[in-house]
Parts: sequence; C-alpha cells; structure tokens
Amino acid sequence: MAVALDILNNPPSQPYRYGLFSVAAVYDDAGFDPRGGDYTWRVQGCTPGAEWAYCWQSAAAGQAPKNVPRDGWLEASPFVAYDGVRCQRVGESDLGPVAEQRLALSEQGQAERHFWRELGDEAFQNADRMFGGSILTPDTPAATVSEGVAILEAQMAAVTGAVGVIHMPRYAASRYTADRNTLHDGRQLRTELGTPIVAGGGYDYSGPITGTEEFDVLWLYATGPVTVRRGAVQVYGGDQEGFDRASNEVWHLAERPYLITRDCPLYAVAVAAPDRPDTVWPTMPARFQMSVDDSDPLNVTASFTGASCDEVRLSWGDGTDTVGVPVTDGAGSAAHNYETGLPPVAQTRTRAKRAQAAPAKNRKAR
Repeated sequence: MAVALDILNNPPSQPYRYGLFSVAAVYDDAGFDPRGGDYTWRVQGCTPGAEWAYCWQSAAAGQAPKNVPRDGWLEASPFVAYDGVRCQRVGESDLGPVAEQRLALSEQGQAERHFWRELGDEAFQNADRMFGGSILTPDTPAATVSEGVAILEAQMAAVTGAVGVIHMPRYAASRYTADRNTLHDGRQLRTELGTPIVAGGGYDYSGPITGTEEFDVLWLYATGPVTVRRGAVQVYGGDQEGFDRASNEVWHLAERPYLITRDCPLYAVAVAAPDRPDTVWPTMPARFQMSVDDSDPLNVTASFTGASCDEVRLSWGDGTDTVGVPVTDGAGSAAHNYETGLPPVAQTRTRAKRAQAAPAKNRKAR
C-alpha cells in the first residue's frame, strides 16, 4: 500500500554575507522601469584637485590660472535578475512563493556577475587613461592579495577624497581575511584603513585584459561608492501562462529589474595566485561586442554580437540613429554614411563601439 509522504518545509537559507549588497546603497523603487534604455549620472570622485601657491606680492594673485577639471559622466545599462521553479503539476499548489525565495537567494550573485563584467570592460577601455592608467599592474602581478589591496588603497587616496570600495572574488577575500587584515564593521567587511570590501560570490576569475578567466591570477578592483536601484519583484507563470501540456509541467518565474551605478575612479590590480582553485560559475550571456569597418571613412558598417534584444538602436555620433536593427542569434549589422563636415571618424567610431543593445535610447540623469 502506497502512503503519501508529507512535504516538509526546507531548512531556511540566507544570502551570503559581505557581498555587494552589504556595501552598496540599495534603493527599492517599485516604479523603476528599465525599458527606457541606459542611464547616465555626474561623477564626483574622478579629480585629485590641486594646490596653488598664493603670492602676496602680486596684485593679480587671485587671478592666476588654475586648472579647473572638466565635468565627467558615467553610464550603465539596466538588467533583469530572475529565478524560478518548474515541476510536475500533479499535487503541487502555487509555487510563486518558491520562485520568489529562490530569487531572494540568487539575485545578489546575479548582480555581482553583471557588475564584475562591466568593471572589466570599463577598466580595459580606460587602460591608458585615469591618471596613468586604470590597470595598475599591467605587466607584473602583485605578489599577494594584501599587496594588491595596498596598491589600490594608495591610488584611490591619491585621486579622490571619498571612501572607495574594493571588489574581490570570494576566494581572494577568504585569503585576505585569513591573514587578519580586515575589520568586521557590523554587516560590512573593511580593510584596516576602513575601506569597504565586497567579497563577491558572483565575482569570477575573469580580468579586464581578455575578459575571460585567467589562470594563476586573481583580479581586484577599486571603485567609488556603489548604488543599486531595483524595482519590484514580478511573478509569472502558474496554471494560466506557465503550464506545459506536453510534459504536464508548470513553471513559476520571479524577476526584478536592476541598475548598478558607481562613482569613479576605477582601478584594477592583478594578483598572483598559482594555487588558485577552479570554481564553476553559472554561464553568463554572451558579451555585447561591436566592430566597425571604416575602410571607407564616409561609409561605415557596424557589426555586433551578443545582443539580448530582438532589435537594437545604433547611435552614430553625428546626431543620427539607426532604429530597429534586426538581431538574429544575437548578431546583426548596419551601415551608415557620413557626409562631409560632420564630426571626425575617430570620434564617431568611439561612440559607435559603445552602442548598447537597448530597445530605446532614453538617457536619464540619476
């Protein structure tokens, strides 16, 4: 005689400590809608300032020339974090709460994976700028995590007056804390100088040079303060839209939109890690990458891969856009003609390469 088994509640789980959400300013905004495209904001910590020797003997001392820094802006793309559950329909009730619980556990790691990729892309693009370069160890990695942290803290202090944030994979953070170099400040992990540390479970071993995992090396980043904006959790599926008659399965999906912003500067340090273990992270979607053929300066073709939308909008830098470029298997291309007298091709190429796979172009200051 078969006896039905009682379904027990599983042991409660908690998100891991000292991740991105422990350091970032997290804002929950039920009205946040990421479908407007990328967001821009004015930066605060990119300039080191300067001193000026006042000359008491000069009547025009107050008019001496000073190097006033230019205004700076950064931009970021929103994304959606999701999780869910699929199972046989027989005997199961509403699994929406289960999908929400799974999202609550996984969304910090998803946010970290997205942010780590953005940091690597930006550090590579700014490798020859940012007060001597954003990659501080381009040739010889730091010997230890402690040395890498010291390099980042010294550079951050030399450039900005704000308290920055150090980002490192969780394995690197475990090695760093084992040497008793950290302070536990409530829910945050800090260096002995007080810089918050993100021990990211979603931070992998990829670096800014290749964008892929690099053997025998760990990468650390330093940024300005980080802000996380996220919308309300939406649950989909169930008997109406999530029922698969062929398999008699039902699915529930929970998702919420995210936008992660940071202040500058951004610095990267490689740390030697010859005994680094292998860690398997969830597969990330392909990167959005673009190449530009400008062999004919007035007739340019932009080709892209890794797009996650059905169509994209390309901005060419001369005040014109190509709207609705079709995407097939994440790839597509579009051509553009520049007439004489428009901005230089070099400037136009830079903007074209930064075109984002977004359903609309709606720059919002935050």
